[in-house]
Amino acid sequence: MVSADEELADGDVASTAAAAYALRSDADYAPLMEAIGDSQFVLLGESTHGTAEYYAHRAAITKRLVETKGFSVVLIEGDWPAAYRVSRYISSEGSMDRSAHEALAGFAGFPSWMWKNERFASLVEELRAHNERVRAEGTEATATLSALGDLRAAGASEEQLEVMGFTKAAIAAASEGRPEVVLYGMDTYSVNASARAVIEFLEIVDPDAAALTRSRYAVFEPFGDDMKEYGRQVTCGELASRAEEIKADVASVLTELQQNARASYSLLLGPAELLNAEQNAQVVVNGEAYFRGLYESIGSVDTWNLRDQAMVQTCLRLVEYCRAMNGGATPKIVLWAHNSHVGDASATSMAVREEWNLGQMLRQTFGADCNADSGGVFLCGFGTYAGTVTAAEEWGRPPQTFELADAEPGSISDLMHKVLRVVSERERLEGGAPALSAAPLNALLLVLKGVSTSDPEHNEVQQAARAVLREPRRQRAVGVCYRKATEASSHYVEASLATQFDAWIHVDRTTALTPL
Repeated sequence: MVSADEELADGDVASTAAAAYALRSDADYAPLMEAIGDSQFVLLGESTHGTAEYYAHRAAITKRLVETKGFSVVLIEGDWPAAYRVSRYISSEGSMDRSAHEALAGFAGFPSWMWKNERFASLVEELRAHNERVRAEGTEATATLSALGDLRAAGASEEQLEVMGFTKAAIAAASEGRPEVVLYGMDTYSVNASARAVIEFLEIVDPDAAALTRSRYAVFEPFGDDMKEYGRQVTCGELASRAEEIKADVASVLTELQQNARASYSLLLGPAELLNAEQNAQVVVNGEAYFRGLYESIGSVDTWNLRDQAMVQTCLRLVEYCRAMNGGATPKIVLWAHNSHVGDASATSMAVREEWNLGQMLRQTFGADCNADSGGVFLCGFGTYAGTVTAAEEWGRPPQTFELADAEPGSISDLMHKVLRVVSERERLEGGAPALSAAPLNALLLVLKGVSTSDPEHNEVQQAARAVLREPRRQRAVGVCYRKATEASSHYVEASLATQFDAWIHVDRTTALTPL
């Protein structure tokens, strides 16, 4: 491991800089898109939950994945009910919201700024516009295929059809179409909001089941958003004697939704609303276990693993749902979450604590081959050297803007800070428009996944950089709370970057996210 007070070797900086790409515009994502290949899952991280530039980069990458690689599901580290409201707005189905700002109002609890911010609202509007274009293309394609059928019925030959513009490529494009995009949440915190959603669904399709479910879920209502207090009460307080009964009750709601009347429920409100109800019931099960586990497993890592297990479970449920809805076609999913969920935990000090995470489990389940016919997982992390960040002092406190401390000497962000200087100087010496730009270089891309090319020199440069970045180094991780006074112990993990991620984007100086 590179120690915190050790000066970075010039050779390490030079080797890494030789493989780094300057990021100045959307066109500079090309090496990243090439490395992603045909991956089914692309996970986009962040080293804080309050950095504007991370949202901008992730939005730009997501749009490219949707437009050029057919990604159709965006899955975020957010609550399912609030995200489902946004998805309705994006799809224009059953939404009363008139804007992304209104649609994001469901993210009302702490930490609402993660999704109720201008950067994410802009992406929501762009995804809605994408879906409108896809529907317009579908209408045009239907008309094209109808006209084609009429001409063939009238006896037109294939040569005549081609002269009229019905080429094989045009016919294939009209037949295939593009998928619309949906957006979902994969977190476990929204126990009461999810319980209400299940009851609302059942009130429409099965009033008797709704009444029974309301009685089963009533135990959670007094706690509102303070489900940590529920966890305390059910493990060592007034609810302790009912713990097993409560677990059985919430599990029964989910089981009955999935087994007893699934076909009739789907006929009444459609498969999307049945998925919504089932997933909300699953969130209640997972959330109850999580908040209870906070007290049952004090001193252990059970709750971390429970939460990431729930994220994986949600992802797998959506894969099966999308396959069922699209004739067996495998969906492509882009996921937004913190680096601590995205980067392979087995390459970090988390593994010593027997913690695992979303990125690691998806890699192990679907493989890391990004050029396979199906499957393939690509993990992209983000880091910064200094700047400002939106965070809270403690859980539940109002957000504020903090000045980030400069990254530790010897850390991965310190290395990237020095690499950026070298790349910036390289731009200046090579000349051209970027070198003459008034804006200094502020972002870099490192492709860490071994993508062989026909250029031996390029391959050698990439291999040398990966060798440097396999060396364990300290890596900063700031969540929704920032504790600057204890940063060294509160916000750093040890990690082998080139094993943890398939790509890394470094933004040297960042700015705080502005909540709506």
